Amino acid sequence: MASIIVPIWLIILVAFLSMAFGFFNLLLNIFIKWFGVISYVLFIVFGVLQAIALLKEGLTRLRNYTLLLSVTWAGSLVGLFMGFYTPLILMIGFAIYDIFAVFKGPIKKISEELSKVFQNREERALMLGLGDIFFYSMAVSYALAYIDEITSLIVGIAIACGVVLTGVLLARIVEENQNVSLPALPIPLTLALLVIFIKLCMIRV
Repeated sequence: MASIIVPIWLIILVAFLSMAFGFFNLLLNIFIKWFGVISYVLFIVFGVLQAIALLKEGLTRLRNYTLLLSVTWAGSLVGLFMGFYTPLILMIGFAIYDIFAVFKGPIKKISEELSKVFQNREERALMLGLGDIFFYSMAVSYALAYIDEITSLIVGIAIACGVVLTGVLLARIVEENQNVSLPALPIPLTLALLVIFIKLCMIRV
């Protein structure tokens, strides 16, 4: 009996996987064929939503979502299409600049102004800039473009761990000094670049 049932189930499983794979290929071919049209439609729809969010009052949440999506797309495009070396140079350079900007530059002044706003409040604000999201997206897209999907996933996890570590360090420093900020690029990008460089060395060896 088992000798009959097992082959039947194997045939059903293979047939199901074949249908699923064929359906996936069909969708992929449709997407590739109509990629230009889909891109233009998404661009127009997103542009209209962003214009409405920016021009009409009371749509703060929609405005934030559109800005976040815009920055994510921009970082992804830079990581995918700006060449092999340019994204690496940008990530290293801005990670170093972020340290200067937070402790000595313009972000320090912004932080001081915001600390006055929250001075008499019990809650504290934890803010992540759009520029930080831009470079996080760039790192993940760069790994996807020049290495592979698994490395891209690992880079994303490394960035998430770096953000958490930065938040933990900030929480401990805030206990001693209320008016303080930490740069959000150095630790996450350092971890992401370590993953990228290690994987590139493994490929070239």
